[in-house]
Amino acid sequence: MNLRAPSLPFAMFASSSDGPRPARSPRRAPDARSAALAKTDLLSLAARFGGRDDPGAIHQTELSVVLARLLEASPEMPLGARKELLVGAWRQVFGPMDYHGGERGFDPALRANEIYQVVLEGGVLYNVTPLVDGRSGAIARIALLRGEYAPEPGADDVLRVRFTSFRGLRGGLPEGRTFADLPALAERGDLGDVPSITPAWVVRAFFRGGVLHEVYTDHDMRVLYGASARDAEDRYLYVMRRVPSLL
Repeated sequence: MNLRAPSLPFAMFASSSDGPRPARSPRRAPDARSAALAKTDLLSLAARFGGRDDPGAIHQTELSVVLARLLEASPEMPLGARKELLVGAWRQVFGPMDYHGGERGFDPALRANEIYQVVLEGGVLYNVTPLVDGRSGAIARIALLRGEYAPEPGADDVLRVRFTSFRGLRGGLPEGRTFADLPALAERGDLGDVPSITPAWVVRAFFRGGVLHEVYTDHDMRVLYGASARDAEDRYLYVMRRVPSLL
């Protein structure tokens, strides 16, 4: 099975072509009906395209056009005004699963509908996904890629992320827990000894990290671009839905 770190969501931001960037509209009163229609269209397309290869960023480009409609109907507030909305567990509906060579491909070691990012208060986030055995389809371990985030100076909707550890919880979920629960348990030390997939010093030294351009957040949907740098032309689009955590 493939345990390479770049296969995880946001693990590294490689170069690839990108669709048009949605222009940020001046803040004005939202058009609720148009925004609702655009959001429905965006989620529908994201679900249709999720888990598919997108080497030419064709799907991303189509989604970016609908995203521009949403932002035109409901211009987003600066990130500081919606930071409480950002905290929580998010499941990836659309986004690349394999970053090797910028191919935006499908990674058979992952389950397309079980890729999560959990944003905790205090500047910590985790990318969480089960890694499956290619022959049996059973969960071999659950990857926990930990990062630290902070606002990017001079940008009101960008977070800078630096990865700190990459560990793997063997077997399935602890009884009574969900994937969304694992980061809080890991931070409290309640998961016990979780072996490293990659040594922490390697993660800190060689995982590229990057920035998250948080373009839209509401109570149940989050849309962002991941990139290696704030001014990078090559970016990955992610559409995510909020999922509950028991903690």
